[in-house]
Amino acid sequence: MFDAITLGSFFAGIFSSVIGSYLFLVSQSRTGSFLRNIALNLAKVPIAAAFSDRVNAEKDITERIQSTNKLKILSVRGAAYIDPAHPGSLVTNRVQFKDAKVLVCNPYGRPGLRRAKEVQGSADKSWNVTQFPKDIEHMFGKLEGENGVQVRYFCSSTAFRVVILDSAAYLSGFPSNRIGFEVPVLKFHSGSDFYNMLEKYFDEVWEQSLNGADFSDVKLTFYNSFESYSDALDDAAI
Repeated sequence: MFDAITLGSFFAGIFSSVIGSYLFLVSQSRTGSFLRNIALNLAKVPIAAAFSDRVNAEKDITERIQSTNKLKILSVRGAAYIDPAHPGSLVTNRVQFKDAKVLVCNPYGRPGLRRAKEVQGSADKSWNVTQFPKDIEHMFGKLEGENGVQVRYFCSSTAFRVVILDSAAYLSGFPSNRIGFEVPVLKFHSGSDFYNMLEKYFDEVWEQSLNGADFSDVKLTFYNSFESYSDALDDAAI
């Protein structure tokens, strides 16, 4: 069971994500209507399961990855999915997916820079924030084309994580004061309204995301403006 503070923090992260993503996307596409629906319906949607943290949720996800045809992941770094020791690793898992798409954060956009600062505040003191973009680009390089997996960089809110499989969708928050593994995860059965809304949202973000070539252009422009990644984080506008 979740205590009131933990559950409140989780829902605060989800709703802040919805609002942030809505503001970012509403002027660009019709995606805003889906985000608004998510915000309005979260409280009344049937929840298939609730996990106390991502460690427990990953066990459930891993079991289903072995047999799913559809796999859609939106995650800031997604490091677990290239870790050979992870049971659900997309590198060591030889399954050929029919529809496999992974969205990782564009670390050079404002949402990505803000998340880097949040991670820096929660991470071990020995961790250097310049590792943040390196981790994400490493993830992209390891997964691109692996077992039919397509990978792109998303540029919208980093406040939540989504995993969509044939049978279920999983939603967890990224509260600013916590590392992602420490937050609760909600599970929704396929066919439910909320499952469909999450998948529709993912598809909209995918269409507006950056492929490898586009990302290289963004990165080049970034380093034409800042001498280093750390310099950009010190920018008052971030």
